[in-house]
Amino acid sequence: MRLELIAADLQKRLDVCTDSLNKVGERLSDTIEDGYTEQELRDFLSEEKKKEIASTGRTCLNVFCVTPDGEVLISDMATPADYVLQDRDWYKALMSAPRDEEYISSVYEDAFTDGMCFTVAASFDDGKFLLGMDYNMNDIQSYINKMGGEDYGDAMIVNSDGTIAGYTDESVVGDKISDDFADYRDAFCLFPPIRILP
Repeated sequence: MRLELIAADLQKRLDVCTDSLNKVGERLSDTIEDGYTEQELRDFLSEEKKKEIASTGRTCLNVFCVTPDGEVLISDMATPADYVLQDRDWYKALMSAPRDEEYISSVYEDAFTDGMCFTVAASFDDGKFLLGMDYNMNDIQSYINKMGGEDYGDAMIVNSDGTIAGYTDESVVGDKISDDFADYRDAFCLFPPIRILP
């Protein structure tokens, strides 16, 4: 029962992220309705990032968008020269998904912070703009710490590709489950979606 309650809390956290994305997307649509400059979009993204950081306790890493001409604008930073939009899993997923469907990525190592993060993204303005938000795993790790403990043992969340997204011992986060826990690789929760195994 305890694990189910924590999983429900974790799912609520992911729902908050997608709700935030949709609210920012609505404001993006309003911002671009009468035309926009690149600087206006950058300012918009920076302000939205500040709001999201304040409301999430600093778990939001970035707010970014892709313009109709394929330009990637990231809040408060220049797009890295080696950034290839078409290689991003979130971009591939959005290009093949129905419009108005949010995408939540698997957990991956953030190129800027080297920490583990996940992306929530969707298309807006009839698919002309893509909007995404990156979140670190700090609050997710707190759920893992609640799942484990002296009375319950260790807790782990593993991506569908076998990458450890969170674990009571944070030193193995980012490793493959087959490298560190070969005997247990078939018994794990997927992120996303949340699945509880008996």
